[in-house]
Amino acid sequence: MFLYLRNRRYWIGGIPGKKTAQPLHRFLKLSFPVTDKKTAEDLLATYRVKELHQHLGIQGTDPVPVTEFYLNYSRYCDQNKTKFTVESDIPRLKRWLWFLGENRIEDVTKIGKPELTSFINTLQCANSTKNRYMSLIKAGLKWGVDNGSLKENPLIGYRQFTETKPFKPSEITPVDKEKIWAIKDKQFRLFLQVVYYTLARRSEVLNLLWSDINLKKRTITFIVTKTKTVRVIPICDQLYFLLKDQYGDPDKKIFPWKPTTVSFRFSYFRDKEKLSIRGIHEFRNARTSELLEAGVNPKAIQELLGHKKIAMTMERYARINLDGLRKAVEKL
Repeated sequence: MFLYLRNRRYWIGGIPGKKTAQPLHRFLKLSFPVTDKKTAEDLLATYRVKELHQHLGIQGTDPVPVTEFYLNYSRYCDQNKTKFTVESDIPRLKRWLWFLGENRIEDVTKIGKPELTSFINTLQCANSTKNRYMSLIKAGLKWGVDNGSLKENPLIGYRQFTETKPFKPSEITPVDKEKIWAIKDKQFRLFLQVVYYTLARRSEVLNLLWSDINLKKRTITFIVTKTKTVRVIPICDQLYFLLKDQYGDPDKKIFPWKPTTVSFRFSYFRDKEKLSIRGIHEFRNARTSELLEAGVNPKAIQELLGHKKIAMTMERYARINLDGLRKAVEKL
């Protein structure tokens, strides 16, 4: 569930089992509308704690220490725009209690890394799910170390489980490209075209200002990047004319959206048009493979992707399909 301001009062969206949002005071059965942000957040946090207590069978107002630790971590995730709902909190919290036990959170570090890893290995799920599960708990324990709740993180340096399913390379088919280029919303279409032609990350494109576009030199400067290094990318002719036609106020963002908004819109478009590509980030994987097959220098692709090490580019992003292998065999 999430809060947003509408008509000077706070509403709540993402309510389980309901398609429409409700005013917060009506949802919580209060006699007055809520107009203060801090009050709204506190009321929602209190409601979520009560819901979790009810589903977990916890009596009273004082939860068990591990539960309290998790709830604090959940609130921290909320402040960083991580979307949680009561439905997702319940199974995740149950996993925490199942994984860590009803111990004091300070005693978690006494459970050795081999024991934690062997416990995860007994779960009846795919190895990718186990890795995601371990990453979730590792992030929570790291947060506990940062705020002083834990002395150390026992999951530092754990080895991920090997994937059992073969990796399916991403591919942007000509049909997919034709459908993307035919999107009616000009701004959303331009966003996907910038991602397609620059190989930039979603967050990097969303942080672009019009002043970062230099039409004279035909370059795009990515200032806010994952690696915290400024990256200058040349603009191809196709993207140059697209940006020139829609050039706006230099001090404003090109795409004033939240990351989740972009992901939801693309998911809706993907399901509606039945695209073969699954997510926005897969544009980078698919384009990397296309450039390699076209004979582009791997070092140039590394610079476009913004990777610190070329090993990341070649091992995680570069995928060769059957046609590429045939071309390699023909040159032998």
